[in-house]
Amino acid sequence: MLVYVVATALAVLFTYISVVYDKTLKDSLQKSRYVYLKPRIDVWQKLTLYVLRVASVLPLVLVAGFRYKVGTDWGNYLRSFRSVTHGKDGHYGEKGYRFIQKFVAFFTSNYIWLFLLCAIIFAGFYFVGIYKMSINPPLSVALIVATSIYFSFLNGMRQGLAQAILFFSLRYVFKRDWKRFLIFVLLASSFHKSSLVFLIVYILYGFKIDIKRIIFYIVIFGMVGLAGGQLVKYVVMKTKYAHYYMSAFADGGFEWLWFFISTAILVVMCCYYENGQKSELKGQFNVLLWMQMISVIFCLISATVPESNRIVWMFNIGQILSLPILISLEKDKRWRLVLLVLILGFYMLATYIAIRGGSHRVLPYRMSFGGE
Repeated sequence: MLVYVVATALAVLFTYISVVYDKTLKDSLQKSRYVYLKPRIDVWQKLTLYVLRVASVLPLVLVAGFRYKVGTDWGNYLRSFRSVTHGKDGHYGEKGYRFIQKFVAFFTSNYIWLFLLCAIIFAGFYFVGIYKMSINPPLSVALIVATSIYFSFLNGMRQGLAQAILFFSLRYVFKRDWKRFLIFVLLASSFHKSSLVFLIVYILYGFKIDIKRIIFYIVIFGMVGLAGGQLVKYVVMKTKYAHYYMSAFADGGFEWLWFFISTAILVVMCCYYENGQKSELKGQFNVLLWMQMISVIFCLISATVPESNRIVWMFNIGQILSLPILISLEKDKRWRLVLLVLILGFYMLATYIAIRGGSHRVLPYRMSFGGE
């Protein structure tokens, strides 16, 4: 567990340093305008900023890239890659992931390069998205790990890559650029088809939220989901995903821990709804609130619909942006600190319990440089 703690701490530290350095550069540009100097940032300053940002990405990339037998599906990805290096068509995943396999196999048979490339893509989309969208990048980086998003990637790389791309696509939801949003959602679906569900997020941007009706929505959709479990089973059993109903995925377990945390966050977001409407981030806050509500609804039906937690994970990516916004809406510094400690504390505790309990099978951590 220590390796994950250290990697996260280093990532957060370098993110913080890069944010401070970037702010310093912008402040110097602002001051130079007042003294009639030509405002500019020289090449070395830009290079320093880029180096700091790359340094913030590296710890999580290296831990994910050089892992050995870490993650539930690690063996499946290895076997699929081995089949490609032996001249066969990789049988695992959608076209986007298969392309990555073939691309790596064209240059080397060392599987480590596959895991490294996937880790770079995963972290790249998240970190660029965070630097572009988050009002508190260091906290957002910490939340990648605290919310188990990072560990779910170590478990299932395909969906992890898809979620990273979907996270980046939120930028175009906020900018109301449906063409680029669609492109990135389709790109994400080339790694995991469930990503197409995310298209609804663009539409939700324009829908007003009635806080009094949120509980009504959750109850109604939750009941529909629970009652429709058999219908979903009937449909899925006629597809290639029928094996989920005949495997350990259909054990009927309810995600109590994540349901509690997701519901608690939804309640707190509702409490700060009025503040959110007065903020310049009103549009973002509303979309992220919708995403949180969808996450809670799918947590509700996790006992009847196998793998519905994948949808929960998909919509939980919004928390990387919503939680920093939520904390910023509290004007009292002391209560802001309380919110920060409670949110990070609950998430870190839940993730620790889940990981120690065998979730995602990321413990013990082992490292390899390939060549197996």
